[in-house]
Amino acid sequence: MQSELSTIRSSGWRLGFGNLVRRELSQWFGTRTWLMQAMFWGLILGGLTLMLVGTTESGSTPEEQIATGLMLYTIFGSIFPAIVIVIFSTGAILEEKERGTAAWVLSKPVSRTAFVLAKMFVGVLSYGVSLVLLPGLVVFSILYLSVGAIPIGPFILGLGPILLWYTFVHFLCICLGTVFNTVGPVAGPASVSLFFVNAFDLSGIGAYTPWTLSFVARDLMLGLPVTSVSPVITTLIILIVLLIIAIWRFGKEEF
Repeated sequence: MQSELSTIRSSGWRLGFGNLVRRELSQWFGTRTWLMQAMFWGLILGGLTLMLVGTTESGSTPEEQIATGLMLYTIFGSIFPAIVIVIFSTGAILEEKERGTAAWVLSKPVSRTAFVLAKMFVGVLSYGVSLVLLPGLVVFSILYLSVGAIPIGPFILGLGPILLWYTFVHFLCICLGTVFNTVGPVAGPASVSLFFVNAFDLSGIGAYTPWTLSFVARDLMLGLPVTSVSPVITTLIILIVLLIIAIWRFGKEEF
């Protein structure tokens, strides 16, 4: 444990941030977890999407099959891998508090703000690589080889809203983990939120929720004009609020 921390050169809220980031990165990328998750979800999402595309009408054009495949990917890709985020992010703060490692780390010259920020932003990077970028490229390759040519630029751009949705789920778990000390109140709301993906459309209140980000991802991947950017703006605002609450609440935690 001690080898994960090194000499501190920063101060204030940034105190120990670099060391904490390296610690978080080593816990994810220092094991095979990141690669196993990327391979698993790439094959699952790619296979599931391809299987359902194969059930479309025989007379459909390659363009229609591609549109169907990308639509299915944005839906499945917004729901199933997010379950992993709920599991890992729920324990990100709770397990540290339960095991006493949070108290141990904070006994060193590190700030509580840096502790929370490292958890939040390294999580986004980790999930971005293992659950968005690499699986997305696998899905892209499967659809490209089996259905037809797909422009890589719009597809990569469409991964952005999916990552933003994952960031919302991750930040929500971290924030709730600073408030509660048991799994239920943390994992429960985050898990329930997954059921609302695609439950709304981009009209009315649905345009102002994170649950319609999959529609934005679909439009971007298909190279269509984005119906509304409101889900992106709203989600960014929510992320800032969750970040502020998490930092404030963790600052009052007693160890």
